[in-house]
Amino acid sequence: MIHGTHDVPSPIGDIYRYATALNASGKYFELKVYQGKPHGFMIENGQLSESFEAKDAFREMVDFFDRTLRS
Repeated sequence: MIHGTHDVPSPIGDIYRYATALNASGKYFELKVYQGKPHGFMIENGQLSESFEAKDAFREMVDFFDRTLRS
């Protein structure tokens, strides 16, 4: 899960509750939270944003899929 602390449509508290439920069920997941970022912070004008956070989040997602889908 990639999430910003200023995501209004999907508040960070909801994400922590979801992560808690996933953890309790034994489901594997990873969570990375970006301080101060809003919903959709990775996209700007229909493209991947050039911001550090967007590039970092994209790399995190690619790495996650590489690790979990190749197994």
